[in-house]
Amino acid sequence: MLWLDRLLTPCFEFGENFVPDADAYRVHIREKGHTFLEEDAIYHQGLSDAFALAVDGDVEQGDILAQKAEAVLLQRVVIPFNRLFGQNKRPHRLGGYTQAALQEFESYLAQERHFSRLDPHIADRQLAHAREIFRRVLRQLDRVSKNSRDRWFQSYLFWLYQSRLVWLPLNYGLRSEQYDTQEEWDRVMEQLTRKRFTHTNDIRYLVNEQFHTELKRMIKETEVYHILWLHDFRGRHGKGRTDIIGWDLVVDGYIPALIQAILDMDAGCRNTFPQFMIFLDELYYQENRSRQIITFLENIGNHKEIELQDKRVQGRVRVAQRHLLSLAQNSSALASLDRDELRDLLKVHVSVTNPHDPAFTADATIRDHRKITFRDVFERDPGLGEAIFTGKGVGEHYSGSGWEDRSILVRGARSARPQGRGSETPQKPGFSCV
Repeated sequence: MLWLDRLLTPCFEFGENFVPDADAYRVHIREKGHTFLEEDAIYHQGLSDAFALAVDGDVEQGDILAQKAEAVLLQRVVIPFNRLFGQNKRPHRLGGYTQAALQEFESYLAQERHFSRLDPHIADRQLAHAREIFRRVLRQLDRVSKNSRDRWFQSYLFWLYQSRLVWLPLNYGLRSEQYDTQEEWDRVMEQLTRKRFTHTNDIRYLVNEQFHTELKRMIKETEVYHILWLHDFRGRHGKGRTDIIGWDLVVDGYIPALIQAILDMDAGCRNTFPQFMIFLDELYYQENRSRQIITFLENIGNHKEIELQDKRVQGRVRVAQRHLLSLAQNSSALASLDRDELRDLLKVHVSVTNPHDPAFTADATIRDHRKITFRDVFERDPGLGEAIFTGKGVGEHYSGSGWEDRSILVRGARSARPQGRGSETPQKPGFSCV
């Protein structure tokens, strides 16, 4: 049970401790019978064998008891506990979850007392043995939780202590044949989320740099509005170097989106301009010297040509900006706008939130650290937009092997609507073509 947890959610120390920490895992999985799948099979078989011994060698009845025990573990302990992932759990131990599980299993044993064909005295002994097996499994599961909590308690994650990152493997309550189809996985996820899956939802798992490429794509596909809410958007990297990733989002994300909007309006494909918004925490805005890139985004249509340390990046930014301003000045759709109105249109609306007060430095560990981005989300059509949850910051710091992050890209069930420009079927409000 301990190795199921360790192998499913490994956590390696940084620096000089990495090699010995990883070696312990390497040695274990290279031993015969100790890969994750083998540990999983041993756990379930061991549980069936133990219950079979409790009922005097009845293998069939032992497996029935084991499956019931696993179902109770899943419903009463694993799923309720995992629903609190990322939250500050109080109390930290499994506590009441294990008590509720034990009570339900005891109730089941009492109702199924007839499973023994022997006299009542032998049946009582078998019930007591089965209960004791389940109690020990619960005790071991509590040990697993403590072990996981200790494993994730590292200095760089000190503010996330108190069981926030503990996740109990669903394998304790599920056998491999119970989740080897998409339909079975959907049912399990419904239990975790308490929400029914609807058809044609699109959920994608993004790893590390995929967040940056998907964020650029999302910005360029924005039709009505796009919101980027995060804690860090860098224009400089290290000791003042131009941050390639941050400026790439400007050159290959926001500016192309604005350019395409002008082209679409001139072609009669839209009659409203997309709005782009960024919400950024001030602590990291100041700490990571984001003022230059954020100021540029807020004043793309009225900003003097940017000066950057990296002349190659500087050249890309200047070319893109000149192209945008040239299109705007010669646009028939924007011809009626004066200079101030045009400046307000060609921009990203930025809100720097949570002003930093040095008097409350200790509060830095609980500042707004959320990372979410979404576009064109409307209740009337859940499939129109999309969202990325968790994500990461924007900058070179978050790219490469030095940072490890995961994201979830979600789209709702898509309604039947036309694809491609020039369709004559009814369109979304505010657009004359798609």
